[in-house]
Amino acid sequence: MLFGWKTSELHGPARAWYSNGQLKLEGNFEFGMKQGNWTSFDSQGRISERGSYRDGFREGTWTIFNSAAGQMETIEFIADRPKAEFERLVAELNAEIASDQLDRQIVAMHRVDELGEAGVPLLARWLDYPQPDVSLMALRRLERLATIADEEGRQLPGYSSEGAISVLESLSDASDPRSARLAMVWLFRESPAHRAELYDRLIDSARESRDDAWRSRVLSNVYNCDPSRRNTTFIRLAHADRDWVPPARSGWGGSDGSPYVGIAERCEDLESTLRAAMDSPDAVVRRFVLLVLRQRAIRRPARIEEVSPGAKQMRYTISDDLSGILKRGKSDSDPNVSSIAETIDQLIVPQN
Repeated sequence: MLFGWKTSELHGPARAWYSNGQLKLEGNFEFGMKQGNWTSFDSQGRISERGSYRDGFREGTWTIFNSAAGQMETIEFIADRPKAEFERLVAELNAEIASDQLDRQIVAMHRVDELGEAGVPLLARWLDYPQPDVSLMALRRLERLATIADEEGRQLPGYSSEGAISVLESLSDASDPRSARLAMVWLFRESPAHRAELYDRLIDSARESRDDAWRSRVLSNVYNCDPSRRNTTFIRLAHADRDWVPPARSGWGGSDGSPYVGIAERCEDLESTLRAAMDSPDAVVRRFVLLVLRQRAIRRPARIEEVSPGAKQMRYTISDDLSGILKRGKSDSDPNVSSIAETIDQLIVPQN
């Protein structure tokens, strides 16, 4: 890849040259960040810098030309900072947290963000800080880093799952409700052994909260992490979708902007979940089944069909299982459910 710095997300091998044609630097990008070994050269082709990046940060031992001394020197980097500078920063941040002044603590937390994963030991230490605001800020940042690492299929450096579970157990019963509920969500995701005792507490916190972002986060976590309770959580999603109050409502029964249909649709064994929910005596749940079915359909490639002279319409295919669920919806005793099914049926074409 020609290295021009203009691509929004650089990915792959990268090189740049001086105007005299001499190679200036070479390395590799992964999703917009420098990754792995990089080497820089002066205009005469001599190495001026060599070392490794991790997620855009210089890490480990670097060899750098010291122009004042006229020789190469070795420098240890942590989070893009020389080790001595990094250690001074850590000492400063610990002092700012220990000041017990909230404005200084907030600034310190933002500075920890700049360290990326190298800040994990600091955040872990601050999880059980006696001041609730500090504990909560540390918990939010550490949870975010751990989630990213988990999504990438790797272990967070300096993070122990067993150690985190022990701390989260304590925080889930904290007097500060903000820390307690965030700790519960993370503990539910991290430890299957705790899910039975936490499920009702999390569902209650979602139901009682007026914060839709929190409610959708809780329901998304329990729905995706606990297949054994997925059918029960699906019902919770249906009622959360019904209660969603968006700026405007769509013309065929769903709520514009509601996150709950998308949450419900993104599960591995969707057909069996929808079949079970379609047996519910609750029309709210059966209506939600059809909204989720429609979402699954429109995520598939569409066909453009002429429905009348000069008029075309996007049509979608669905599996035989979903076709059977749609057929049941069309004959539903509740007119709201059946009318939604009829509308969706206009979007569907046979799979074969």
